Amino acid sequence: MSGTSLGYVPHLPPGTLIFSAIAWRHLLNGGNSCAKSVEEVYGHIGGGKRNLFGERVRFAARALFGQSVSPEEVLRRHTLFGIYSRALPPQAAESWAAALVDEGRKNSAHTPLLVSVSSKGFRFSTADLRSCKTCLMHDLEELGFPTWRIHHVLPPLHHCPFHGDALAIEIKGNIGGRMWQLKLPTGVAIEKSSLRFEAASNGYVAYMRSWIDLFEGNLPMIAADAWAHCMDLVAAHMGSVDNAVRELSKQLTQSWNSPADRLPDILGIHVQRDFLRSELEHRTAPGRVAQKLVILTACDSLGILPARGGFPEQLSMPLLSNGNVNPLRAREKLLRGSLLASGFPLAMVPGLAAGDTAFAIGKRTGVHRHQVQRAIAGLPTVALEELSDHGSWEADSWLAKELLRRREAKTN
Repeated sequence: MSGTSLGYVPHLPPGTLIFSAIAWRHLLNGGNSCAKSVEEVYGHIGGGKRNLFGERVRFAARALFGQSVSPEEVLRRHTLFGIYSRALPPQAAESWAAALVDEGRKNSAHTPLLVSVSSKGFRFSTADLRSCKTCLMHDLEELGFPTWRIHHVLPPLHHCPFHGDALAIEIKGNIGGRMWQLKLPTGVAIEKSSLRFEAASNGYVAYMRSWIDLFEGNLPMIAADAWAHCMDLVAAHMGSVDNAVRELSKQLTQSWNSPADRLPDILGIHVQRDFLRSELEHRTAPGRVAQKLVILTACDSLGILPARGGFPEQLSMPLLSNGNVNPLRAREKLLRGSLLASGFPLAMVPGLAAGDTAFAIGKRTGVHRHQVQRAIAGLPTVALEELSDHGSWEADSWLAKELLRRREAKTN
């Protein structure tokens, strides 16, 4: 099938899923063939998938917008890339966008942040399609038809961040990611949602608004490299990680009208049981956006971070060790940069810099040893060779073993 434009396509405001255009065109054409309606936008390869992260975006951009909107803009405006890419360092986000736009690359839809989030049940989008009645009414007034929104398929949001309405489940979906029924929202729920949190609070409202700011690009401090620096600033300001956990917990309890340790029950698996300590000790992946936004709201209230729109200075990024902030050494700088780019927890840096085994690093940091092993396997060879030039390494260190393994693999 050619990649020519489909003709008239309705205006899709930023934050509207591409799926909305597919469903709209399907209904416009009489709803005869679901497969054809999907393939018109995504092509025959993978056409039955939801493609929420923008796989085959170059094809979709041509089909829907001709030359008026670039594939990169489609990614940012109409896919989950517009949410989760904000949590990656800028270079990593750009690399991911290039992989999605370049249809020839394999596994282009897999981002580094997906690799290191390993909690059972953790997903980046809901299996179901949900809607907000107020959004629907606004769409009808301004567009003439209702749309599905990106924010409404984010699992850690139970209410519409724009209007506060409880989100209604309209279309059930399977976990496998097959395309939903090609329908537009009506505002009528097919089942009662099980809200974990109903009472309004300043903390919850600020948290929901933060998702909007994130999508609009107004939270550069959430990018992994900047966020690591922010957490170090918070710990340094409070004097230690323990003090920071205690003060942030007090603030969250006050602003949410609920104990801070109940937030995982309210927001679900996207917030870990020990999320405050995990973030402050750099034991989490960039993909855990929800808990970062929760912490950011507390930091905003306490006034201990730079303005939201700023990107914290990182010329001398410190390293937390046993609750203290210390300057980075050459080994640690190299490892930190590589781990940030691939989305792995920075808690591994001291152990890796010391040459410890994956088992020892995992035991000390609370990061699973398999995750440590994946991080080591994912480090670029050029970075490993540069590391080997900084001081002597024991023959049984992870670095010596990994370099030997790669040389043998290359020889064979």
